[in-house]
Amino acid sequence: MTTIKMTSGEFTFLARLEEEKKPESSRWLLEQLPLTVTMIQGAWSGRAVFADLHGIGQGVVFEHPTSYPLPGEILLYPGDEMGSTGKYIIRAP
Repeated sequence: MTTIKMTSGEFTFLARLEEEKKPESSRWLLEQLPLTVTMIQGAWSGRAVFADLHGIGQGVVFEHPTSYPLPGEILLYPGDEMGSTGKYIIRAP
């Protein structure tokens, strides 16, 4: 199990990759590190932030996708053929 550190301003979080359940997504993320993105608070979705991937996630497979993250989960939406550039969605506990 791999743990990564995420920093936003004065806040630091540890994230555990679900490599057994999502091996391709985990491998892709590790290859991108260190990754710097701009986080945007999603006012319409409660305590969550979004980070646009600007297309670098294209081609990452969807592994057990969900639209409803649990508190503390980080979702990777790699983008799609419709032109979406992909996003990270982080829901606060």
